[in-house]
Amino acid sequence: MKKLVLIIFFIVVFFTSNYIYGKDENQIRYVNSENGLRLRLDGNNSGKILDTIPFGSKVEIIEEKDKEEVINNTKGKWCKVKWQNKSGWVFNAYLSENIIKKTINLSGTYLSDYKYEKPKLIFDSSGKFSMTINHCQGMLTIRGEYKIINNRVVLDFQPKQYVGFDGEDDKMYELEIISDKSLKFLNSVGCAPEKDSIFTKH
Repeated sequence: MKKLVLIIFFIVVFFTSNYIYGKDENQIRYVNSENGLRLRLDGNNSGKILDTIPFGSKVEIIEEKDKEEVINNTKGKWCKVKWQNKSGWVFNAYLSENIIKKTINLSGTYLSDYKYEKPKLIFDSSGKFSMTINHCQGMLTIRGEYKIINNRVVLDFQPKQYVGFDGEDDKMYELEIISDKSLKFLNSVGCAPEKDSIFTKH
C-alpha cells in the first residue's frame, strides 16, 4: 500500500512540475509586426488602445480566449499579456515564439506630434542626425551621431551647442523604435519634444 501511495505521489509531482515549467516556457512571445502591436483594454478589435508594443518586444501571455477570429485575413486569438509595467489584450497572430531580427532603416525626416512649431529629426545613412528643438523662445538645432541599440535610437552629441537654455549640458537623448516610421522620444527638452511624444516619418 505504501509503495502504491509513493508511486502515485511521484507521478503527480512529475506531471505537475512538467505542466508548470512547460506553461511558463510557453508563455513568452515576441512581437513580429513591423509596425508594432496594439495593446488594448479589451480583447476585441474595438477595444481602447492603451499603447503600441514595439517590434521585437517580449511579452508574457497570462490569458487566452478560446474563440479564433479572422482580422485582416489573418487567423488568431485574443490574448491578455504583460508588457513592461502594463497589461492588456493583443491579437496573437502577430506574436512569435522566437525573436525575429529586423534591419531598421531610419534615413529620412521625422516630425513631432507637438501642436505648435514642430520639432524635427533628420537621419542620414552615414549615422549622422540633426534635431530641431522648440525651446519656447525659438527653434534651435543640434547635430551629432546616432546608433541603434536593441529597440532604441541613441542620439549622441556635443553639449553646449546652444547656450542659455535648459538642457544646454545634455549630450544624449533616446527614442524607442515603434516602427520604421514611428519613434517615441524618451526625454524632455524645452517646450518640445516632450517625454513620450511621437515622431512620425514624412
